Amino acid sequence: MIHPNLNYTAVWVKTTFYNGVSGQSKTGVGTGFFVYGSSDEVFFITNRHIVDLEYGHSKYKHQGYELGRIQVKFWQNDAHGKPVKLVSALMPQYLVFHNVNEDEDVAVIRTGGQLACDVGGPIKLDFIVPYDWIATETIYSDGAFICSDRLVFSGFPEWYGEDYRPLMREGVISSDPRFDYKLPEKGVNGTCVAYEAFSFSGSSGSPVFAIQRGVRGEGIVDSSYREMYLVGINAGHLIESKSGAHSGMSYFFKSYVLKKMLDSIK
Repeated sequence: MIHPNLNYTAVWVKTTFYNGVSGQSKTGVGTGFFVYGSSDEVFFITNRHIVDLEYGHSKYKHQGYELGRIQVKFWQNDAHGKPVKLVSALMPQYLVFHNVNEDEDVAVIRTGGQLACDVGGPIKLDFIVPYDWIATETIYSDGAFICSDRLVFSGFPEWYGEDYRPLMREGVISSDPRFDYKLPEKGVNGTCVAYEAFSFSGSSGSPVFAIQRGVRGEGIVDSSYREMYLVGINAGHLIESKSGAHSGMSYFFKSYVLKKMLDSIK
């Protein structure tokens, strides 16, 4: 069973980069999500390529551009738990953390708990992924996830609609999640899992959840039972070499990459 508001963990994000010499600017749009750290501090998570213009490109393609603005749009609940208010906000103060491993396309942003609404007023975050939802390396290595496990991911592909409500899509684990999926010729390195899903531009940074498997209840014994977890951060999709079309395969970085980054921040 999926909570009806799980979709709203996805946050629309737009980054703006400025060149202090030329005065020009460039923008990027994607998805991110808020998550609790071990001490209940709230962090914002997305892909590194969303907040680092040079990441994954040649050294001089975007030389001189620096991240200058992070804008987010997310939903707030009413008194009945229904997402009815879209909030547009800025991160006036932030510190971006990258993994020491350059192959890990994950960024953790420390906001210091400060978000500034574009039109003023207090900021309330209703959809924050709990720290204990993050699947650890031990959970992965113990075989909690298997090929064909059902996944969902929410994000903002280009057809998300004029009301800025995120779209949830479904997929299944395709590569053995106990091992890292790598395809260097397609730019896939690091701690990844391949999954059958249609991720498109704008979905980068989407939270990926493994839906509960099996059932649990009084008098019920189900050896296949496994609770729901955040298993990763969507990073991209694979293109067919000959046609250039979407292959139907995408990939995400495992959640414990994120957890280790969170735990290392003091």
